[in-house]
Amino acid sequence: MVNAVELLPHITTEKEPASVPGQDPYVVYDDKKGQYYLLQSAKGDKAIKIRCSHTIDDLMSSPEEEVEFTPVSGDHVEMIWAPEMHKIDGKWYIYYAASDGENKNHRMYALEGVENDKGKIEWTEKGKVADPENDRWAIDMTAFKHKEKLYAVWSGWETDKQPEGDFPQNLYIAEMENPWTIKPGSRTLLSEPEHGWEWKVNEGPQYLEGEDGTSHIIFSANFSGVKEYTQGMLKLEGENPIGRENWVKHPEPVLGKNVGHLSFTKDKETGKNLVFYHYKTEDKRDWGDRRITYKKWVWEKGEPQFLEEKM
Repeated sequence: MVNAVELLPHITTEKEPASVPGQDPYVVYDDKKGQYYLLQSAKGDKAIKIRCSHTIDDLMSSPEEEVEFTPVSGDHVEMIWAPEMHKIDGKWYIYYAASDGENKNHRMYALEGVENDKGKIEWTEKGKVADPENDRWAIDMTAFKHKEKLYAVWSGWETDKQPEGDFPQNLYIAEMENPWTIKPGSRTLLSEPEHGWEWKVNEGPQYLEGEDGTSHIIFSANFSGVKEYTQGMLKLEGENPIGRENWVKHPEPVLGKNVGHLSFTKDKETGKNLVFYHYKTEDKRDWGDRRITYKKWVWEKGEPQFLEEKM
């Protein structure tokens, strides 16, 4: 891929925001209710929980509520990872990865939410979200619209038999027929690890549309259980998101080390752009010490410029 212009770090001296134990935070704003939702997996990766608040300052200290739903089958009730909540065509959807307890069987699933007469969102499972012609290991799916078409991006394996156990992990993109159905045969390689800082992992993709209409995908790279975990960036060049030849990968991380699995929102009170993420507190190779926090960031010359990461 073509190299992009190097991004410059921006440092802030503002007071650090609060943090809470957790991982893979996803934050979204509900315009109708005027509140934020923070999603993450819980109960030993066997449930999805949501915090909600009308302000960013109170979001992480708000009570957790479990997402109640009945799986259509018993093969994806464990190892629930990285849930995301999107409003698509007027309805809420949650995408999450799950398996039967074995990582090799991870796939993506979708819940559809409808508000009842009391304003509570009731969730119904729509089933597995996969390309039926390329149904492979998949986690960390996100969805976005571009030129009125809906797309899915996720981390996956090229084949069922990986050359190095669970690695490498690539990013794939596909067109969607509706919020829970991938267009058959459309799974296309988007990115694969090619730089040392990526190690063997591309995962946790997040779509970010610029103020000038440019399209970016920020993704997590390296092993998630170490402080070397970081973030890379792809930028769309042209009109068609399908195909890695249409994206430029930045040659260096766009944030420093110890920054995991981002999500983006805006503080409606201040108008500031915010990025939520998790970080590790210990040097050991493990996942039990992760905490969630957030930082401000800005647009400069059509590129996202991120503030100093929490270390």
